[in-house]
Amino acid sequence: MHIHRHTFSFSSSLFLSAYVFLHSILAVGSVPVAKTITVDKSGNGNFTTIQEAINSIPDGNSQWIRVDIRQGIYIEQVIIPKEKQFILLQGQGTSTTVIQWNAHAAPGDSGINTAAFVVSSDNFIARKITFQNSYDYKSKQAVAVAAVVQGDKCSFHDCKFVSYQDTLCDYRGRHYFSQCWIEGGVDFIFGQAASVYEGCTLNSILLDKGPSWFTAHAKVNLSAPGGFVFKNCILTGSGNMYLGRAWNQYSTVLFYKTFMSGIVVPLGWDSWQHDVSQITYAEESCTGPGSNKGQREPWEKHLSAKDWNKYLGREFIDQERWIEQQAP
Repeated sequence: MHIHRHTFSFSSSLFLSAYVFLHSILAVGSVPVAKTITVDKSGNGNFTTIQEAINSIPDGNSQWIRVDIRQGIYIEQVIIPKEKQFILLQGQGTSTTVIQWNAHAAPGDSGINTAAFVVSSDNFIARKITFQNSYDYKSKQAVAVAAVVQGDKCSFHDCKFVSYQDTLCDYRGRHYFSQCWIEGGVDFIFGQAASVYEGCTLNSILLDKGPSWFTAHAKVNLSAPGGFVFKNCILTGSGNMYLGRAWNQYSTVLFYKTFMSGIVVPLGWDSWQHDVSQITYAEESCTGPGSNKGQREPWEKHLSAKDWNKYLGREFIDQERWIEQQAP
């Protein structure tokens, strides 16, 4: 099958302007917090569990409420329903504030119902928290989701996501991940969302040589919003990893100015036997031993500067400046 390859016309000035433009809007703004709730395992706060604090927030909430989570390992499944918007979860650091749950999905199940953390509401922020599914993957591998993000306008800053198989379900909506650590071995970022990952580290803990996959993305159709965009990230760890596999024929994943260690397989991408003509997989200005594109799949897209700007600019996830309007 002959696949048309786009003519690549790269303009460094256009890339720089797009990067500066997007970076300038991805700063957290100054919308005030209306109320603060404290969670403390030792009993010195308003609640001893995170879920109790979430449950106390009224449905239909329209003002930012900060939930300060003091240090500790909170062994509980935390679920934020769609009715409870404008919540900010504030931890004290990924090494000290941990949401942990030990569960895995039955064969054929998505794993959403057994995830350690699920946010279904719009307008959500998390900072300095670890989300971990502590299922023992070394004894038996199974889907064990650390976090499911299926609300719109959700952002995560300095957070950590830890599991092995299907770590982060970046399911649907528009999301922003800044300076996060995402760890897994198989499909550990997957979903249909439109998301920007900036300054994040993807750490493979693959048990064998593999290969396996960093990402598995899908879209409902070609014109639907969606795609994972990685900017100034780091890909590292063990095993041999594809940059992504196509969950369907509209899969969209892009890496820009990302360091790729030698664990990235030379082919780069896995079509998973889907029609590749509508898959959008692309890389630009990446570094490291895994960034050599000499043996990449011939159907990898070669985007123009204009096309790249579409993914790096505001219109991809933030036309209405929702990120800078989120609470401090």
